[in-house]
Amino acid sequence: MSDEAAFLAALRANPADDTTRLVYADWLEEQGEPEQAEYLRLVCTLVGVPDNELSESPFADRLRFLSERVLPWWQADVGARFELALLEFNPTDRVSIELALERLLEPVGRAEIGALVAATPVAIRSRMSLPAAVELHMEWPRYCNWFHSKPRVVIRPIPYPLYSDSGLFDLLLRELPRDFWPRWAATYKSPISALHNLPPREAADRVRRLPAVLFRAVKHDTLATTLTRTRRAFNQPYCDLLPPDALTVVPHAPAANKPIT
Repeated sequence: MSDEAAFLAALRANPADDTTRLVYADWLEEQGEPEQAEYLRLVCTLVGVPDNELSESPFADRLRFLSERVLPWWQADVGARFELALLEFNPTDRVSIELALERLLEPVGRAEIGALVAATPVAIRSRMSLPAAVELHMEWPRYCNWFHSKPRVVIRPIPYPLYSDSGLFDLLLRELPRDFWPRWAATYKSPISALHNLPPREAADRVRRLPAVLFRAVKHDTLATTLTRTRRAFNQPYCDLLPPDALTVVPHAPAANKPIT
């Protein structure tokens, strides 16, 4: 396998691998391909731009310009770092949003659309180049005319790892700030108990030492749903029990600390 083929294979397998993307950019520069190298570096730069500024960033403007100067298949392989995500919507608009997504994402089936909406916040479509994500995002307002309140749909970098040697992932509860610990006995054991159908005392014992694995060996296609279900178990309306970054996803480790099965 050539050097370039190896870079492309790595990015197809894991679009979130910015280290490979930057090394590939350096290699392209050495091969006399400065525009392709710049394209890759811009993708990495845009990962750090806030979601609400992503499509309007001057870096995004330059990336869109370069996207017209590189081969479409190459851009699809190396630039698929972004996704269109549904973050929140008015519950009374559930039927309307399913109909809107059915039209926007045609030919995705109704059952799959229903599962997407139920898993909110969730990626509507992932593994996209930024220009492709912007184009789909611009289509979205065409289907928003009949909502009680406009759903929140954003372009964002792929937020969790997409590759592991086994194809499986672990969902971890990270070490928490000290001010969260006093609430542990009264609140934390209840969502753990509900998620895993464990007696409250056993649930508390399983995760008393952090970081701890909440779910082990999760398949990629169920990862977003598992994350959403876990956040909802902890964060009830008007009562957020976990910091936003308390949950993290890592490639599956067979010997991970304190698993819950």
